[in-house]
Amino acid sequence: MSKEGYLRIEDHVSRYAHPKKVIRDENEEPVSLTPQAFEMRVKLNEESLSVNWLEFFGGDHSSNIRETIQSFRKQWGGPLSDLSAFGIGNVGRLEDVCTEHQYSKVKVLYNEKKNTKQNPSHATIIRLPINELVVMEALASEVFKEIVANKDIP
Repeated sequence: MSKEGYLRIEDHVSRYAHPKKVIRDENEEPVSLTPQAFEMRVKLNEESLSVNWLEFFGGDHSSNIRETIQSFRKQWGGPLSDLSAFGIGNVGRLEDVCTEHQYSKVKVLYNEKKNTKQNPSHATIIRLPINELVVMEALASEVFKEIVANKDIP
């Protein structure tokens, strides 16, 4: 992968979700993210969605998840709630789902120049419609289906 470019369809990204944006089962374990976990902050003029690229770390899927979450925590600057979670999604599936909703230009962009030492795997989902509920619901239910509880990662 170059220092800047679109991620491959085989790649995976993670999306952090605040505890209020996590759906839990009867045992309080996270089972999915709410559509609001994919909301862009209009007040901040956000035009892309922050994610982290798992394959940046070069290990197997489990170790990439662990390293990605640990890196995200460093960049965050403080402890994350044990009730927060991360959704893991496949880039190809993300692009397919967006195309099904008439947004065929959606891509995941990695730009090393915009990253920090604490969070070198940061990437962005670009060309998403801003806060369109149908697309946000599809991301939550069809793309970011693998859920990792923050408390489960050392």
